[in-house]
Amino acid sequence: MNKQQYLSKLKTMLPANESEDILNDFEEHFRTGLENGKTEDEIIQSLGNPVDIAKEYGYTEDRISKMSVSTRVIALIGLIFFDLLIGISIIASLFAAWVSLWAVVLSLVAAGIAGLVGMFLTSFWYLGLCAGIASLALAVLMGIGMIYVSKYAFKALVWYGRLHVRVASGD
Repeated sequence: MNKQQYLSKLKTMLPANESEDILNDFEEHFRTGLENGKTEDEIIQSLGNPVDIAKEYGYTEDRISKMSVSTRVIALIGLIFFDLLIGISIIASLFAAWVSLWAVVLSLVAAGIAGLVGMFLTSFWYLGLCAGIASLALAVLMGIGMIYVSKYAFKALVWYGRLHVRVASGD
């Protein structure tokens, strides 16, 4: 962001009748900083965020301009098209993979139990014992991994839902 972008952003957040004096003060800050050998970026960093400056002058967030209605509508239409064309298929595929992996965990548990029960029915009991323990151990490891996958998948879905809310509200 350069000086002009910074000042124009600040100007949009201030009422028209008071913005002239405030902007003159900030232009003086830029002039003084440039005379002292600072770059525009250093001056902008020292001044701070324009939103915070507007709040310091007593202007609440409802006065700070948000996304215009036309921009919000276009963004919502784009998001809906993305959801219809790509988003739903990706989420459905990921959900199917998630269900399948949980089914594998349950199958390994069932195989482990069957192996332990089967050791009593054959003369090779040690094979049933080893197979049962191995299947149960693999089920436990995969179950722990799936708990983490489920946790982060849920966080991703919450983030995706909040993205829709932010776009709809214009933030």
